[in-house]
Amino acid sequence: MKRFLAIGILVGLIGYTIYTQVWAKHLVETVDSSEIAQTNPFNPNEKIGAVINKGDLVNQVAPDFSLQTLSGESVRLSELKGKKVFINFWASWCPPCKDEMPEIQEFHEKYPDIMVLAIDLRNTEKSDEVVKEFIEENGYTFPVLLDQKGKVGESYKVLTLPTSFFINTNGEIQYKFIGPLTLEKMEEMVNSLD
Repeated sequence: MKRFLAIGILVGLIGYTIYTQVWAKHLVETVDSSEIAQTNPFNPNEKIGAVINKGDLVNQVAPDFSLQTLSGESVRLSELKGKKVFINFWASWCPPCKDEMPEIQEFHEKYPDIMVLAIDLRNTEKSDEVVKEFIEENGYTFPVLLDQKGKVGESYKVLTLPTSFFINTNGEIQYKFIGPLTLEKMEEMVNSLD
């Protein structure tokens, strides 16, 4: 009986992963995420490809966290109060995340005063080395933080990757965005932060 239950759970997780990737890839290939929103199949109360400026966590102080970077440095969100912060939750196996990474790199280079924090959901990866290789192979220079147990992702209620948060100088989440971002959309949201 336990074996059937384990197999059922495994099949369900594989199906969920495949569905998530097909759905997100469809959005990347068929819509401009800055122009149209789709209902998130995993949370009908959220829209993929839309700027969310009210509701869950938005207009509240961002949940604090302390995470290690790939190089072993510690970053605490509350210590960045007074700065505009762009947080992006991602994973190296996620095709839409990979698609938006060059845009994040361009944003990071163009806006050095904005703190970019790319939080890898490490609990979904094979190893730290896989993440490190992906970042190094692509020449990304923005800070990559490792959410080893997925606890920060849980506190931000991240169900779909990528998901981004834009935090104003008061340390409050002003915008949430589910799905891949373009450079233009990143600029639009950061330029309207308080």
